[in-house]
Amino acid sequence: MKKIFIATALLLATGYVNAQTDTTGTQKVDTVRIGGMVIVKKDGQNGQDGKNNVSVQIGGKASRKNKKTTTTWGVVDLGFNNITDKTNYGSAETQAFTGNATPAFSENDFTLKNNSLNVNVWIVRQRLGISKDNKFNFTWAVGIETNNYKFENNVSFLKGAAPQYVKRDDIEFKKNKLATSYLTVPVMLGFNAKPNRGGFSVNAGASIGYLYSSRNKQISDARGKEKNKGNFNLEPWKLSLVGEIGWGSVKAYGTYTPKSIFKSGLDFQPYAVGIRLMGWD
Repeated sequence: MKKIFIATALLLATGYVNAQTDTTGTQKVDTVRIGGMVIVKKDGQNGQDGKNNVSVQIGGKASRKNKKTTTTWGVVDLGFNNITDKTNYGSAETQAFTGNATPAFSENDFTLKNNSLNVNVWIVRQRLGISKDNKFNFTWAVGIETNNYKFENNVSFLKGAAPQYVKRDDIEFKKNKLATSYLTVPVMLGFNAKPNRGGFSVNAGASIGYLYSSRNKQISDARGKEKNKGNFNLEPWKLSLVGEIGWGSVKAYGTYTPKSIFKSGLDFQPYAVGIRLMGWD
């Protein structure tokens, strides 16, 4: 009885495989997947010799799909920022901005500490393949970009005091930073050697950011903790050049803003470098 059952099952399986074969004789290979088992049936040359080869494959690693569009949520950047100072400190405009201080301000007054941090959180990031194999792509994102400029010296930014927006303070600060936050949208063109599977990738483009918050945070023995919120004559929009290069889920990024973040008075052009943590795209 057991032998009859096995023979019947084999006949049914053979009949099923034959049913999947193109009657025109042009189809060479038929595949049936049952759970983790794959049955492959191959016809003879052009299906003319009547001989069938049947093989069974068990298991096998599933391949990661090469999607046309990939969306990633919650990408985080951790890096450092600095400024290229191109201010003309001898100009009347800068003298007014700094309150005609004596001695006059210089770039040394705005020296940044090495731990001035750039922290970005990209709420959503999306990559769209623009080539047939999706290796060449277009990427855009929306997120919050925050720059922290930590000053070595005791400068304080003032709000609503035009034309003066900064002064030398008469106390020693333990912590003194100007923080700016932007709602930013970057767009980039790039190349991924292995889309959706890691590997080498490179992207370059530009971003536009809208300033929605700026504050001068300070800590001192004399005043304790203070947070002075204001515009400080900052430009409301920031246009930057952006790029990234990486392997797999870890990428190095860089940004540079070729136009001053201040409307007048100071010509600060910030840049940042750091690590971008995200999933494969």
